Amino acid sequence: MASTPPQEIVYGLAALSTSTSDICFAAYTHGLRRSSDAGATWKTVFESLDPNVLVPTTSVALSPGFLRDGCVLAGAPGAIIASRDGGETWSSASLPLPSPFISVLALSPGFERDGIAFAGTMEDGVFLTADHGHSWVAWNLGLLDRCILSLAVSPAFERDQTLFAGTESGVFVSYNGGRFWQETTFPIDNAPVLSLALSPTYADDGLLYVGTESHGLFSACRPWQHWQALASSELDGAINSVLLAPGFPVKPDLLILLDDHVLISRDAGQSWWPCCADDQGGNTLTAITAPRGLDPGCPLIVGCTDGQVRRYTIDT
Repeated sequence: MASTPPQEIVYGLAALSTSTSDICFAAYTHGLRRSSDAGATWKTVFESLDPNVLVPTTSVALSPGFLRDGCVLAGAPGAIIASRDGGETWSSASLPLPSPFISVLALSPGFERDGIAFAGTMEDGVFLTADHGHSWVAWNLGLLDRCILSLAVSPAFERDQTLFAGTESGVFVSYNGGRFWQETTFPIDNAPVLSLALSPTYADDGLLYVGTESHGLFSACRPWQHWQALASSELDGAINSVLLAPGFPVKPDLLILLDDHVLISRDAGQSWWPCCADDQGGNTLTAITAPRGLDPGCPLIVGCTDGQVRRYTIDT
């Protein structure tokens, strides 16, 4: 288990597996750090920017082709910072004033080819890049609630151009790459949606999971007319993240991050168990990533409000 200096919050994590280890980036109150050994050790990675300025980093995302293109995107106040060499050097793309607060980043599965990514903000809606993060434009027609708390891009985005935005009031969907948005018929009025997850086979099953701030977890299939509440009595608190197994739904494993613990389901959300025997330390948990999937024995990397990044093993 590795820790970082106190008095910092981990806002976001992004990780991927290689044949030898797990590469992880962690967004902090005062910067961005990288680990090349599954979270055992960390180094700061903004040295190529002004070394005398602490850059708050609110979100981070890796290119699906990171091992080839080395592309990392990170959200900062009023800007999105990009690296195209694995985090060695960085450049900043400014966003229009007043400076938006970047809350979440989501990349097209074909980002390596199409250069498309989306940035959600706390007050200014969604921004789009189609040139690998060099420039960004607002993309908000029909988006009635512009406080973006979560984003999810269809695994078949290059064909169906579908993406979702979770907002303070519900869920919006776009079928044309974000050029136009429409509100879904989410069953709870004015429910902040903190997390979204799409089935890896979304093109076939149209399955969407929605984690809320105080109303539990929901699922629905296209066209999202009939929503199912999943074990809401067991899921007490804010659902900050939802992860699906890579083999979902054939392997119906589902993980959620609550404020103080992690739960896992092996039956698509019908029943839940504690994910790790390890004590999470009593800290509020803020971010999670599972770079090797959700099988027993796989690692979980978890960020906390005290600045620690903890590594656990799935034991259920």
